[in-house]
Amino acid sequence: MRDFWYHFRKNRVAVLGAEILVLMTLLAIIGPFFLPYDPFAFVGLPMEPPSLQHPLGTDDLGRDVLARFILGTRVSMAVGFLAAATSILLGVSLGAVAGYAGGLIDQLLMRTAEFFQVLPQFFLAMVLVALFGASYAIIILVIGLLSWPSVARLTRSEFLSLRERDYVTAVRALGLSTWRVIFQEILPNAAPALIVSAAIQFSHAILLEAALSFIGLGDASYPSWGQMLNSAQQILRQAWWVAFFPGLGIFLTVAALNLLGDGLNDMQNPKLRAL
Repeated sequence: MRDFWYHFRKNRVAVLGAEILVLMTLLAIIGPFFLPYDPFAFVGLPMEPPSLQHPLGTDDLGRDVLARFILGTRVSMAVGFLAAATSILLGVSLGAVAGYAGGLIDQLLMRTAEFFQVLPQFFLAMVLVALFGASYAIIILVIGLLSWPSVARLTRSEFLSLRERDYVTAVRALGLSTWRVIFQEILPNAAPALIVSAAIQFSHAILLEAALSFIGLGDASYPSWGQMLNSAQQILRQAWWVAFFPGLGIFLTVAALNLLGDGLNDMQNPKLRAL
């Protein structure tokens, strides 16, 4: 860990991404306990510009944009994290089995992954959410089920490489079970690449949820950044702040995750770490 932090601090891009992500995470966790107003209450005049009373202004119904932005941060971050966790869990499990077992099992799982990859993901997500309901549980499940193939293929490639290493051969000779070889020996060594993939999956899930909410397929129970953008479409010229701040939240979070992912990916390169 000391070696990791030493090299991580030297990568300013990764540090910047981590700092932004920590701030957004703290806002999502702590912010809703300190809301200036009820996010669903009409607390001011419609479309008030930013002021001391309403730092981010109000929307077309007189609701405080700051309160809705803070709550939307929690919703968007939670949906993105849970959807990414679902895709990572599925992708790592199936990719590990395919890469370690090989043969027919590998072919079957990879052909299934390729089938999911050629499908138009966003339009399929629209259809599934429209059919099964626009609840956040359905959105999380749909995004997770549609995003696992890339993780599975990465995990498979890592396992195909690592399963032939000398230390894996040695523990097999010692009589370790297949599951212990996979989870105690191979998977920890494949973790760095999978962590980078997890950051990308997180940002992808946030974007996909925002896109679904923007076209009216989000859960109306709680505001998310995408839902705020959807509500702002009709008043964009009269009240730019209603769309600007949720858009800024999406941009900063996705950019932070990509910067962090790129930085972690660079740290895996021995030539770059030596600089």
